[in-house]
Amino acid sequence: MASNIRTVIEITDTHIKLLQVRFGRGKLAVTDYQACPVDGKTDDELRSIIHNMIQARAIAPEQFIVVLPRRLTSIRRLRVPSLEEGEIRQMLPLQIGQILPYSPEDVVYGYDILEKEKAGYSRLLTYIVHKDVSEKYSRLFDNASAMPTKYVPSSLGVAEWYRTRRSASGNGPVLILNLDLMHTEACFVHKDQLLFSRVINFGVTSLSPESLAALTEQVELTVKLYRKEGFGDDIVNILLVATLPVGKEIIEALTNKLSMPVVSCAPIENIVGVEIEGTDRLQTNPGLSMTVCLGLACADPNRLVNLIAKQAHDLSTVGTRRRQIWRFSLAGGLFLAAFIAFGGADLFSGLAIQQRLKAQSLTLEGSASEAREKVRLLDSVDAYLAKRFLFSNIITKLYQLIPPDITLRSMNIDRTGNMVLGGYAQSGSAVNLFQSRLVSTADFSDVTLQFTAKRKLYNQDMVEFKIQFKLKQAS
Repeated sequence: MASNIRTVIEITDTHIKLLQVRFGRGKLAVTDYQACPVDGKTDDELRSIIHNMIQARAIAPEQFIVVLPRRLTSIRRLRVPSLEEGEIRQMLPLQIGQILPYSPEDVVYGYDILEKEKAGYSRLLTYIVHKDVSEKYSRLFDNASAMPTKYVPSSLGVAEWYRTRRSASGNGPVLILNLDLMHTEACFVHKDQLLFSRVINFGVTSLSPESLAALTEQVELTVKLYRKEGFGDDIVNILLVATLPVGKEIIEALTNKLSMPVVSCAPIENIVGVEIEGTDRLQTNPGLSMTVCLGLACADPNRLVNLIAKQAHDLSTVGTRRRQIWRFSLAGGLFLAAFIAFGGADLFSGLAIQQRLKAQSLTLEGSASEAREKVRLLDSVDAYLAKRFLFSNIITKLYQLIPPDITLRSMNIDRTGNMVLGGYAQSGSAVNLFQSRLVSTADFSDVTLQFTAKRKLYNQDMVEFKIQFKLKQAS
């Protein structure tokens, strides 16, 4: 299976889109494209469509990307008190738990660093999807011959598409309006980085004189929200992306409404740094946007946030291997029984045949024994993992206990379950409250306040503290 073939599948309200490209030596060729309507389809019917799409093609799993629609993805801005990647990853579960009505273990998340401040803070753009959404998408690929390895938000596909034509990006942020049949995705991009995005429920099919005013009003509200929240510098122009030519009416309406230049283009225009062949394949569904699929097909996979439910995927892999071992063991046993029966019927045919059957029986018995040993090993690994400390559970428990005026700066844990938390509090009483809650919790023991010290941080009096305690081993 060729590893230079990349496959992208996008599921929208109207279609399942599949784009395959072959890349290499600075060229990218569109080798396959298909779009199937999904209006009114059940999950089983969608699963059947995806199965047929994948079965008919050679797909390399390591180059298989699925798009998560913006409406199912939460994109939030966060500011965390650290510049170190490791510390940022440790802080994110607590931060996410404070801005969403879910436990951190119920979501899959990733992030991009927008800025590292001299004051010691990092500004993040965080992408969050509930595990139910990620697992629902995984179920759609259950009976397919290839499973995707990345789930990427659609807004990142728009940003990656714009990266391919960055020579035309100008000196400031740009608002990209990616028009699909039934919706428009508004993405603010600057210096190859997504700043903010939103879905507007008007698409190519809604560009009538009656709906044009509503569309321009929604674009204006989106720009006002971007400016009010201070998501970035003011935008310098608007880029309309559509596979069908847009009328001058919408360009004039947006220009008058927002007092800035508005330009329209097709997704395959002005692509820089890569030669694209076979684009005639994309003309078979007028009005259907391929911007996201094309952007992700051109992207460096290492740059892309991955919102696949990794734990569920790993458990599925272990279960599959276990079933394969059991099937091998059963087949070996049946094969052994068949040879023994055959040998019994021909018991007196000669010593040479008898010895050969014994040798074959010993070989099969060894294979079956090896398979059983592998199953016992998997059971031992499962039992060992069940007794390990599950970090997501620890984070959830700490989130429930920590007072709102405490910010954790560091968390360290060793193999024996000793954990040390460091951070800042607005008052000493908050530290005492946090310590008392830890003491009264059955999951922790030997809670010790190692030290407290008053500090002035950013012209504000704070109490620095460090608390040590021990995690109780799972039974």
